Amino acid sequence: MVKRTWGHLARDGNAAGLRRSGWAVLFLVSLALLIASHRWVQSVHVQVGAIAPQDITATRKVVDTPRLIALRRAALAKVQPVYVTDDSAISESLATMRRLFARVALAQKSLPPHPTPGKLVAVWQSKVGLTVSAPVVEAILGLSAHELKGIEQDEAQILQGVMSRAGYKPSQSPAELQAVRSAVEDLGLSNARTAFMWAVGAASLRPTLVYSASETTLARAKALSSVPVPYIYPGQIVVSKGTRVTQAQVDILRDLDLLRPHSNLWALLGALLETALVMAVGLLFIRRFARRAFTRESAYVMVGLVAVVTLGMARLLVTVAPPLIPLAFASMLLALFFPSLTAAILGVLIGILAAAATGLSPGLVITLMLGGLVGALTMPRSAQRADVARVGAFVAVATLIGFVGSRVLDGEVFNHFSVWTGLLWSLANGAASAVIVIGSLPFWESVFDLITSVKLLELSNPKHPLLRRLLLEAPGTYHHSLMVANLAEAAADAVGADGLLARVGAYFHDIGKVMRPYFFVDNQFGGENPHDKIAPSLSTLIVTAHVTDGLELARKAHLPEEIQAFIPEHHGTTLVKYFYNKAVAEGAESVREEEFRYPGPKPQSRETAIVMLADTCEAAVRAAKDPSQEAIGQLVRKLIREKLYDGQLDESNLTLKDLETIAQAFVHVLAGVFHSRIEYPEEIRRMREKEGVRPVEGASQ
Repeated sequence: MVKRTWGHLARDGNAAGLRRSGWAVLFLVSLALLIASHRWVQSVHVQVGAIAPQDITATRKVVDTPRLIALRRAALAKVQPVYVTDDSAISESLATMRRLFARVALAQKSLPPHPTPGKLVAVWQSKVGLTVSAPVVEAILGLSAHELKGIEQDEAQILQGVMSRAGYKPSQSPAELQAVRSAVEDLGLSNARTAFMWAVGAASLRPTLVYSASETTLARAKALSSVPVPYIYPGQIVVSKGTRVTQAQVDILRDLDLLRPHSNLWALLGALLETALVMAVGLLFIRRFARRAFTRESAYVMVGLVAVVTLGMARLLVTVAPPLIPLAFASMLLALFFPSLTAAILGVLIGILAAAATGLSPGLVITLMLGGLVGALTMPRSAQRADVARVGAFVAVATLIGFVGSRVLDGEVFNHFSVWTGLLWSLANGAASAVIVIGSLPFWESVFDLITSVKLLELSNPKHPLLRRLLLEAPGTYHHSLMVANLAEAAADAVGADGLLARVGAYFHDIGKVMRPYFFVDNQFGGENPHDKIAPSLSTLIVTAHVTDGLELARKAHLPEEIQAFIPEHHGTTLVKYFYNKAVAEGAESVREEEFRYPGPKPQSRETAIVMLADTCEAAVRAAKDPSQEAIGQLVRKLIREKLYDGQLDESNLTLKDLETIAQAFVHVLAGVFHSRIEYPEEIRRMREKEGVRPVEGASQ
């Protein structure tokens, strides 16, 4: 009943444009509402320090920004400034020390013959500039060059030893000075010399570790990257009833848009724009690359309803178990009705809408969409229910890999628990997608009158009432249909058409002959031909009537429209030559060729055109007497040319290259059936007849 109602609506062309616009608006609004409902929340009115009147829960997944900031501050606090070794510190220190000793030597040369203590201090201050007491100045300037050189060597060893022993930061200079003092005192020199060496060491020391801004920045960045991102998940309580609201909680509520007034209208507007864009992209793809698969309005409506159902399931599961959202359901289901690439692209577009309707993390969305792509691209063209289950297993494997990969990308710890969790979610997602597809398949087939390979396999069952009736009431036509089906399937597969559709269409293409089976040569079996007693014009009406009779039987049996199309299109508008020539030969007045043609239409698809050619070639070759393979090839190509020149293939999208491929496929099949018979020698024939054995007609060579 539903199918008949849909068919009636589809055939009503008076309001076709208005109806299509209505469907587009309906799906646009429905999808936009589902997307906007993700952000439709009641605004809450809370302030810092107020008591929450109720529990306030998160409506979507957001980053816990206050906690993230606190974690990052704690991580940065643990990062110490990074110091690196200054390889030039020792050499610079020794150079400074040597300059000081050189100044002392210069000061000695600048002294007058008998300097006073005051004069010694003055020369020291002007030439050396090192702060020491007057007795130390007098003692050092009184040293010989040899003694001064010995002190310089001791000073160099002390500095090099102290600075090489451990790294020193600028803040650690007192400890380094103490090390120099201890080393100088261990020499056991006079107090003046000890004080001088200590002063030189203090002036010459350099820090061996220096602060590195770049290394410190890298350490801080590494510490920040190691901080896991905390999330607030849908349904999680942000503010508990009766508690005092904190600034951090207000910040989270603001991120959740719970504090934004009048957000619903803006959310709806944004959802409408996003949905309109996705729908426009989908229509552009269909018009450019998949027009042949969308010749009927019901195909568009089905895609829209699949999108609505998918988004509805996503909205229900997002707060319960987001990894269970069956995005692969859409791609797998569409792959049963449309080409795999078309199903994959439409599945991705539906996945984009589902992501907007749920607010899932990018990693999870990509994982689920990749599972859908695998489902669409691995679905066989002639899929059965077992194949759907197998594709569900492929989806599970793809989502498992995606789950593990997304967790690693999100910085989560990779352990056995995460692997097992991902495995369970993947199996559940793949199984759920397959179960939903299998369970809902009869609904989509019946409501939208679309055909799948599963439905075609069911129709090909010999126990189908129409095929059973054809076998019992018109057995010749039945066997002719089987042969045409074999030819059509082989040719369709050869040119990349739907071989299963061609085979099943061939099974039913002549079912109208059951109404008057003996008016067709298939079922006369050498008996009297009723057409010999009636006028050619009446014979033509009877013969062509099997098309309308077949359509009536097909509609009563609720055959899909794709199968019904084979009944009128396999004849197209061809001329019933036998009766037309008979009428012309009888000298009938005003014989009009149009009255001796089938009503049409011409084949509108490659599959119906192939069945037309197979029907013609099979009948002609069967009527030929012991044709050779070469003769079959010539006859097949002659008949195909006649259909081409008659314009019967103009609307079928078959190319000249396709026609040659079809001819080769026909010859291959027909040559294996209508091959030459064995000629028995006369002696063997007489001997076998004497023994009561007759030669088998059509025995293979």
